[in-house]
Amino acid sequence: MLSRPSVNYMSDSNRAIIFQLVNTIRDALISPIIKTFPSLRHNFHPYWYIHDKIQLPKRQLYLYSEKDSMVPLGALEEFEEEQKRRGCHVDSVNFGDTEHVAHFREKPEEYTKKCIEFVSKI
Repeated sequence: MLSRPSVNYMSDSNRAIIFQLVNTIRDALISPIIKTFPSLRHNFHPYWYIHDKIQLPKRQLYLYSEKDSMVPLGALEEFEEEQKRRGCHVDSVNFGDTEHVAHFREKPEEYTKKCIEFVSKI
């Protein structure tokens, strides 16, 4: 599932494949630059921009799944750990088998409950 609306000229499954392919190629080309010049990494990838440049709120909630075709589980969990190291309070829910941005549609009660719990602590 893509987080943007469908387009008439291409199926969602083809869009997802192309998105993954483009990101893989981009990462392969940029990786040597980032390793050589780590101070430039925030210019090449949103993950590093957020990691290096943005001060996120101290309370954070991550809603994700192992089956997300857009956000790799390992990268998200690594980001969560980095936020914890920075002193943030991190809550997270792994929905297991739901697709990208489909957690509410697939598991509305669990999703709603966790969001209400999180907001009530702010």
